[in-house]
Amino acid sequence: MNRLEIEVRSASILNMKQFCIKISVCLAVLMVFSACSSTRRPRSSNIHGQIARMKVRYEDEISSLKKSIGELRIVASERDALRVKRESLEKRVRNLEKEVSVLESDKKSLVAQQGFEVDGLSLSSEKIKELERERDQIRKQLQKYVDLNKIGVDLTPLGIRITVKDSILFDSAKAELRRTSDNVLKSIAGVLKKSSVQEIRIAGHTDNRRIRSEEFPSNWELSTARAEAVLHGLVDDYRLPGSRFVVMGYGPYRPFATNTTDRGRIKNRRVDIYLVPNKSGS
Repeated sequence: MNRLEIEVRSASILNMKQFCIKISVCLAVLMVFSACSSTRRPRSSNIHGQIARMKVRYEDEISSLKKSIGELRIVASERDALRVKRESLEKRVRNLEKEVSVLESDKKSLVAQQGFEVDGLSLSSEKIKELERERDQIRKQLQKYVDLNKIGVDLTPLGIRITVKDSILFDSAKAELRRTSDNVLKSIAGVLKKSSVQEIRIAGHTDNRRIRSEEFPSNWELSTARAEAVLHGLVDDYRLPGSRFVVMGYGPYRPFATNTTDRGRIKNRRVDIYLVPNKSGS
């Protein structure tokens, strides 16, 4: 083998070695890259798993918070309702306290006058006792209506007073006697026939709510018309002498109770019948 052939073969072997080295390097690089890829995938998978778990946990917390918010809204609504109810009750208490104050004032005024004079007449203690006995007798005669809280009987500075609620005599804002009022008027007429007083005053009263109609421009006209209706019922139907009667209408200006509550206004809508003591009976 000559020298040229040896050099050519040596060069071929060298090239083959270099090629193998390159191949080895490439394989090594591929192995490293493959290893890196295999280590990254589990990390990515772990992150996705953690995110999924965190999402579930946060969703549970959000759901719990929404539920708590809903419960708090219900509590707040109930609290507001209780506050409104409390304010209403407090207002009711204040109105009742006003009514009590008015009644106490009327009571003191009555007590102060009752023992000395009735309707401007100076009366003896014996005459006062006589009026009290007559009051008690009238109350017994009208007991059925007294028990139903439709009629009241008491002693005032004007004399014995029979108070009749408007609802038992009239429809709302009307002055025509209801048919159901016949029995009441009959009972009252029986009381008046037995009484020896010479003067009977019939006074109509209303609450302070305005009334505007062609028939009744104001509560004055309504209260007077109602008093006249009671007068005619007693005189025309039960033959009581008209000379004994005086009729008046006070409208809303002689309230029995406060006009700031429904209960007070109901008390104020009434007809009062006064049995005024005879001047000769002093």
